[in-house]
Amino acid sequence: MISGTKYEVGTRIEVPLNLNPISSRPSSMPQTPSAVKKAIIPAAGLGTRLKPATDFMPKELLPIGTKPSLFYVLEEAIASGIEEIILVVSETKKSMLEQVASFFQNLKFHFPIQEKALGLGHAILVGEEFIDNESFLVMLPD
Repeated sequence: MISGTKYEVGTRIEVPLNLNPISSRPSSMPQTPSAVKKAIIPAAGLGTRLKPATDFMPKELLPIGTKPSLFYVLEEAIASGIEEIILVVSETKKSMLEQVASFFQNLKFHFPIQEKALGLGHAILVGEEFIDNESFLVMLPD
């Protein structure tokens, strides 16, 4: 039953659809969405569920098929127009994950250190200093 009216099975009901979400925005909102250019990628976790593989290699660098999982995320970031990556790392992973930047020279990288693994929200908070009050993506390589 729609708004108190009874309908027989098979009755065609016309429902107006607004398929343009931008035109339905309040006038105070910008009509042209700004492009997101930054992404935070949390990569400071301990990888305990993947031990012993993560004893020698960060889980973000474990291969899926022919390349590290982090590479898939970075390729998707490039395809989405992202220009700047904030790769939140732990002190123990930093030097190894910094090597990734040499494979993606068209991206600008930052490597803030998450001193304690306190979860996803904390990792995003650690990367906040590089966001400058802009829109950003959170991309998960695992």
